[in-house]
Amino acid sequence: MGKLSLRNLFKPPWNRPFWIGAIALIVYLYLNRGTLNEATFVLDTALIGLGLLIWLAFFSQFTLPVKTIHERLEVFRRLLLYPLGMHGPAISIVDGEIQKRKGEELRTGPGVILLDTASAAVLKRPTRFVRAIGPGVVFTKRGEFVSPDSVVDLHLHKQTIGPSPNNPISPFAEKGKKETAAEYQTRQRDRNDTRALTRDGIEIVSTISVYFRLEANLGEGNTQFGFRPSSIEKAILGQNIDLNLPIDAADRIRRWDWLPAYLAADVWREFLSKFTLDELFQRSANQNGAMKTILNVVRSRLTSERTPILNNFGAETDENEESREYQLLKKRGIQVTRVEIYNLMLPDEIETQLVRRWNTTWLNRARKDRILVDHQRDYVVQQGQEDAHIRVAESASQPFAALQADELLSGREVLKRLLRGNMDQCERDSSLHSLTADEINQLQELIDWVEKQPDL
Repeated sequence: MGKLSLRNLFKPPWNRPFWIGAIALIVYLYLNRGTLNEATFVLDTALIGLGLLIWLAFFSQFTLPVKTIHERLEVFRRLLLYPLGMHGPAISIVDGEIQKRKGEELRTGPGVILLDTASAAVLKRPTRFVRAIGPGVVFTKRGEFVSPDSVVDLHLHKQTIGPSPNNPISPFAEKGKKETAAEYQTRQRDRNDTRALTRDGIEIVSTISVYFRLEANLGEGNTQFGFRPSSIEKAILGQNIDLNLPIDAADRIRRWDWLPAYLAADVWREFLSKFTLDELFQRSANQNGAMKTILNVVRSRLTSERTPILNNFGAETDENEESREYQLLKKRGIQVTRVEIYNLMLPDEIETQLVRRWNTTWLNRARKDRILVDHQRDYVVQQGQEDAHIRVAESASQPFAALQADELLSGREVLKRLLRGNMDQCERDSSLHSLTADEINQLQELIDWVEKQPDL
């Protein structure tokens, strides 16, 4: 209930149902001033009151999507408090956003919150957090409320930091003549968010996107997005406070979803420093490139309990360690599903030098690429031959699948089954059937010849 003042007391009657009842009583007394007696007044008042209660009880069943008797009684109770102005906040939360009438946050009585399937929140009191609530109808007690910093969206989130690929101005450029100070500061902030140095001291800026959600199984908590109360509480209770901002600053409390991309940026800086600029663009037939290695490690550090260890030169070792980033996210109730690192950007002078170097060494690089392609082709050919051998062996042995363990075959029967298995494979496979017509005939002739021979 809000503060009691003359301004609140004398609001228009249609905003105060209590006063509507008082006016109705005055009209009733005036219309029946000649015939009204004490018994009639008491009886009429009782009938009106009883009728009001019955109608309130009836219509309360259709006000909210409730199912149990307890929930229906709670709705009825709040409708009784509404005419007296003693009810609490009545709000809805859609996609993690609070929707309410003006002044609802000032009410402190028993209230109700309706959350859609993609929303959850943590109820608060003035001095403490109370409990996590999820999709559906929630009845709040006196003094309980929610605020924008205690509400979460259960959808899959995407957080992107770093320079935008659509920005035509390089993050390394000086302040432009037509660029405002705020625009320049924003560009520099984006640059610093993902700024990293290679082992030989070259600055590289990237764009990092992280996809994440609150930890829960899809379908858990009666919603397809997944609702787990412990994850909601971890996310809200784990929010940071930026002490560098004023107490009344809107973004002083950092939301729960600010962390994943910045953790990815820290890991990106750590592992980029293990490679030189040239190593980032080198390719090998037997190993992943440096960027692929970095991306795999960043993903592993945010999505797995244990992650491989790289030495100071970026080479993988046989050891692994506990992922600090994964544990930190788990403590916040956050589950990362995907990480992307793209839009690599270099200072203009470094990029110019690289282009010149590549122009002068293109023949050597082409030769190396030719060797790489030849190695990959040989590997594919060898792998295909091995797969073909396995398929032939499986086809030849297929007639023996139904053989009993104690069943003995003659040499002629063994040979005949092997020949029959190969011929069946050629006949079943349409691509082989058109290419091995002569071989099928030869196999059939061999089978006929074997059948005419005595047992071996």
